[in-house]
Amino acid sequence: MSRQCCVQRPQPPHARRRRPWEAVSCVLEYARVNKFQEVTVETNHYSAPSKYVGRHAIVEIYENSVLILVGDQRVAEHRRGRGKNEFILDPMHFIEVIARKHRSATRALAFAGERLPQPLIALRERLLERDGPTATKTWMEVLQLALKSSLAELGEATSIALASGTLDPEAIALILRQRDARTAALLDLACHQGAPALQAQVVNLDAYRISTLTEGAI
Repeated sequence: MSRQCCVQRPQPPHARRRRPWEAVSCVLEYARVNKFQEVTVETNHYSAPSKYVGRHAIVEIYENSVLILVGDQRVAEHRRGRGKNEFILDPMHFIEVIARKHRSATRALAFAGERLPQPLIALRERLLERDGPTATKTWMEVLQLALKSSLAELGEATSIALASGTLDPEAIALILRQRDARTAALLDLACHQGAPALQAQVVNLDAYRISTLTEGAI
């Protein structure tokens, strides 16, 4: 069952531009988050975080986006599918679950196609080549770092690590920490000096013994 609605919610990023005071029309659908962490509306499948499996949800369907609400919480936001039987999945919704059964990571639909940044795919292939059956456990350790940052930031840190010759999750975590510390320092400087644009990230891997991080020494 569905019904029309007219709401004054903040505009979703995928929605068309409008004046701040302009109301947004949407269609409301009622759905249940199934065991695969999906709600299905208009024949398309949209992911939700695992903790909402089995819960009833309200799905707000806008012109270009779909919002999933459980209770009074917005738990997911996706682009609106235009085809039939599309799977529109956010990899972040599946990291914790797949980390517990890491051997399925290479087959997981949530990590297929272009859903992950390319450096993370390159890391997976390099780990599989080096470690074989244990590679997916290490790869999922890396993906879990996104839960405290973002997939985009993790992709950038992984790219730096690969260029430095390391596949070590601790090295990637170090790069993320250094990035966060440098960004915080620059933002603080900007607040005090009215300053300038953030400069490029400088990463120092010397905090670890390089011999334990590089592929050739592992």
